[in-house]
Amino acid sequence: MSSTHETRLVAGETSVLEGASAVVAGLGFLTFLFAWLTLSEVVSLETRVLGMGLFELLGLDLLVSGSGVLAFGVVSRAEFVETSPSDTAGLPAAIVFGSIGLAAGGIVASQTFGFGFPGWLAIGVLTGGTSAAVTILPREDIGSTVPAGVLAVAVGAVFLTGLIGPEWAWNPADFEATYTARVVVPVLAVLCSLLVAWASAKAYSGFGSRGRQNGAYFLIGVNAFAMLAVPLLLLAFVVRRGWPRATAGIEIGPGVGPTVVFGLRLPFDWPFVMNVSQGIYVDVPGVLPAIAGIERVADHAEKVATITTRVEAVPDAVLDAIVGFAHRSQGVVEAATSVLLASRDVDTAYEALTAHDELAAELEPFDRRLYRDDIPDAYLLGLVLDSVKRTAEHGGNIAEVAIQQVSKETTEGTETRAETPQR
Repeated sequence: MSSTHETRLVAGETSVLEGASAVVAGLGFLTFLFAWLTLSEVVSLETRVLGMGLFELLGLDLLVSGSGVLAFGVVSRAEFVETSPSDTAGLPAAIVFGSIGLAAGGIVASQTFGFGFPGWLAIGVLTGGTSAAVTILPREDIGSTVPAGVLAVAVGAVFLTGLIGPEWAWNPADFEATYTARVVVPVLAVLCSLLVAWASAKAYSGFGSRGRQNGAYFLIGVNAFAMLAVPLLLLAFVVRRGWPRATAGIEIGPGVGPTVVFGLRLPFDWPFVMNVSQGIYVDVPGVLPAIAGIERVADHAEKVATITTRVEAVPDAVLDAIVGFAHRSQGVVEAATSVLLASRDVDTAYEALTAHDELAAELEPFDRRLYRDDIPDAYLLGLVLDSVKRTAEHGGNIAEVAIQQVSKETTEGTETRAETPQR
């Protein structure tokens, strides 16, 4: 009789563990989803859900799910529920949590406390080694849940207490980069949500071989979801950022388009594509000059490819210099188009113009040197340099178009704010 009662009790407790772990795994997935939507700028950090800001929501989700994962490990280790954990969580899990501990310890030591290389490396190795040891030395139920739960609770607390807020930014001392909350918060949330959901999936099956299989299936499923979702999120980002501007002023009808030849006008007008980039009567700056510039860049690339088949012996120093010029010219085009098509900062366009001017100043004397030093195939190499120069010029033209586009948007935004009545 007591045996039957005990079996039912264990079965009931196990079902409670399954239900709770399923809820926590679901919370982890929702956190993962909201973080991805934030990272792709489909939703902003100022978005409010259920009366809470996104910061508070992500922080609360991580705090609750991390606490739940810690509870799963404790009740399993105390044998309050029937589970079948292995002796260890395994080397792969130790490597993952050890790497996270190494990175976290090193970043905090170097950027927060100002330790030099030996100091932050020692602290990083210490925190990484501790994280790996906590993962691999105890039983699987502790090694799988404690590192994931502690990390999620810590990050959730950072979000909820405002240590990282909407205006937070991190400027690493040794890097020319700024990491804002709009990037750091979603990335941390994605990482923590995956870890707590993985640990919950293992707890759902009672750890052991079934738990590891369930955790692996969960990660595979999330990976498949991400492969499908990322292109859709990118498409949504592009549409949200560029669709209104790209479709502004479109007209279809007799004689509404630009004049093409003999006074004939096209029956449609697409200002974003057909307009020039600037002018007194240009309400919608167009990308026609940029389109033409990109087309010319392709023409010069084909020309260079054709010429190189005719070039024979070229000194290594000359070849290296020309290749360097070509890479710099390519960089001008890439920087300019990144501002126009990927909404990079306008400073990048100005940097592209500066790079073009510097390159042009170096190309002319180098071209003269080819003939002065009697370099073989100097004429053909001169044609290559001419294409490199013109490619950079087209990149400069694209940069100017991008600057005009940004200037137009800035002016319109300023006028809109000025027209908005103040309360």
